[in-house]
Amino acid sequence: AIGAANNDWLSEGDLGIDLNGDGDQNDDFQSDIDQSGKPRGVGTNTDLGAVEYACSTLGDHYAATASELVEAIACANFDSVDSTVELVSDTYTFTVAENTDGDFGGTALPRIIDDGDLTIVGHQALIERDPDAGEDFRILFVDTDLDTVVLQDVAIEGGRLAGSSHRGGGIYNRGNLQLHRSVVRGNSTRGFTGRGGGIQNLGNLLLSHSLIDGNATFDDGSLGGGLNNEGSGIAILVNSTVTRNMVASTSGGGIRSDGDDTVLLLVNSTIAYNETDGAANEISVFDGTVLSCNTVVATVGSFACEGGGSLSYLVDSGMASDASCGATFTADPQLGALNQNVFVPYYPLSGNNVDTV
Repeated sequence: AIGAANNDWLSEGDLGIDLNGDGDQNDDFQSDIDQSGKPRGVGTNTDLGAVEYACSTLGDHYAATASELVEAIACANFDSVDSTVELVSDTYTFTVAENTDGDFGGTALPRIIDDGDLTIVGHQALIERDPDAGEDFRILFVDTDLDTVVLQDVAIEGGRLAGSSHRGGGIYNRGNLQLHRSVVRGNSTRGFTGRGGGIQNLGNLLLSHSLIDGNATFDDGSLGGGLNNEGSGIAILVNSTVTRNMVASTSGGGIRSDGDDTVLLLVNSTIAYNETDGAANEISVFDGTVLSCNTVVATVGSFACEGGGSLSYLVDSGMASDASCGATFTADPQLGALNQNVFVPYYPLSGNNVDTV
């Protein structure tokens, strides 16, 4: 039968699920959103009827494979209750994008539009784009500000976008996103004005005990190698490290924050050894509010902060007091080698081995 007994929605086992398999014939008539406002195309094809079937189990989920993770997020999008997705300590590899959007580029996972909190507990899982994948796509796109999406003990790696307007090689956040004990590594954008090699943030972003490492934007005009915070974005980094990121232009190898309403707050964090084209530029600040408390900005003898804004220290870290961007920091933070023997690597202070993460 098609349709559940008590309503007109599809239910588990219905013949109408994934039935529209006639390729591109109906593309001119189809919408990416169903009547309930949820995404179309959950599964191998779109479903018959007004409402796309997502899942039979609402709430919490266990996902041991990439396909199960896609289904779990689709389920979370389908309902309005808080959801937790438990992963295993393994690698979730994607070869194609689950969500494709010409305006924003492809995404490995379904675009998250859940109106209930969604927590993904990774248990040190890695979610990656296959390096040999034939198409470009990021890993995660958060597009809801109704509730909060939380990543815990998760690594996001290898996302890649190409195109002049595609932003957020690893993560694109337009909602409320928190990363705890997580890693965003080795993601990139390729394309003029590409932004946010690791993370593009226009919403509310919190990183706690986390790492943004080795991300890049590769073309002239690109911005924010590790993190690009703009629009009305609020980005808060606590006990976190931003390192070894790169931008092909001169704007924000590690972090770029630009916009009258933007806020960047750095608390007990380390911004170190990021690069721009021809400089070791850690932070670019043009407008908005940027505050730092007990934070190490580790660029010696080069421009650590660039732009027309200012970097204000709530508590003097010994690196610089209130200073306009363009100041040269001369203090040596004496960081030790990056400790990569843990899930979330960090730089210890070599003098007394006091960790910065």
